[in-house]
Amino acid sequence: KVEFEKYADIIPIDAEREVLETKVADGERQLAELGDVNLRAPELYEERKRDIEEIRVKVGKLDEEKHAIVRVIDEIEGRKKSVFIETFNQVNDNFRRLFKNVFRGEGFLALDKPALPFESGLQIKVRDEKNEKLLDSMSGGEKSLLTLLFVLSIHMCKPAPFYLLDEVDAALDKENSKKLAVLVKGLSKNTQFIMVTHNDQVLSTADIALGVTRTADGSKVVGIQLK
Repeated sequence: KVEFEKYADIIPIDAEREVLETKVADGERQLAELGDVNLRAPELYEERKRDIEEIRVKVGKLDEEKHAIVRVIDEIEGRKKSVFIETFNQVNDNFRRLFKNVFRGEGFLALDKPALPFESGLQIKVRDEKNEKLLDSMSGGEKSLLTLLFVLSIHMCKPAPFYLLDEVDAALDKENSKKLAVLVKGLSKNTQFIMVTHNDQVLSTADIALGVTRTADGSKVVGIQLK
């Protein structure tokens, strides 16, 4: 009786011996199917759990950094567009003003896609008193003047101390040469212009003319004060 006291807490199984043996056999078979049990499995599980947590934290930080970079890019893109539009408007104002000094009517710059300026083409528009004028219908001299006006309009945003123009009047007829001379003369009140030209119309409005002549001793520079 004393021997069985240590088994007092065990609940007796109410089953036949054959049934119990069958259950034991099933349990042994299931254990055999499981194969060798890795006793370090709980430890390895905790290691993998820590690794996954570290990766989750890193992914979270990378996601935060990505969103921060995207915000910076959006700010830069917004600022870039703002600066572009501001500069475009300034160049356009300069072009309008210079155009009126040279031609009749109205000349201005236009973007093909104002909402998408970096994907847009830039056009020079010209209108007379009534209708828009096609650039293809303008003479070569007029197109040359328009090109020069556009270049000067850009430079006027950040004026240089002086400008050097090398035979920009080469394709101009007499009438357009006069227009160029008047334009440069007006702009020279604030900025110095140095021009290489063979055009008498342009030369006549210069303050100082410098000529190069060939002599027996070589080339010689001759200066003439015109004004």
